[in-house]
Amino acid sequence: MSQPEKIAATHFSVLDERSRATVERLIDLILDVLPDAQLGQLTFTRKRDWHQWICAITSTRGVMEGGGRYSRTLAFRSREQIDPDALAPILIEAAARQMEM
Repeated sequence: MSQPEKIAATHFSVLDERSRATVERLIDLILDVLPDAQLGQLTFTRKRDWHQWICAITSTRGVMEGGGRYSRTLAFRSREQIDPDALAPILIEAAARQMEM
């Protein structure tokens, strides 16, 4: 079982197959783009700074949900909607601005 599959099974045990595949793809992309990202309560951060996290995944809202001027909410209904070329730069910018949040 891959790390994204383990994370999804632990935190999203009641998701249907399509939603689980979407969540697993998001987790895989986040860890690919930000290899030093750490997971805690479905939020991703770096350097164990859980006060200023980079993004979060929820089963009802999407990825990168949060408050503040740097907040982004992106909703994906299937793994096919996830465009790594579009999402990777957003993740990289969020990580670069992590301490500004």
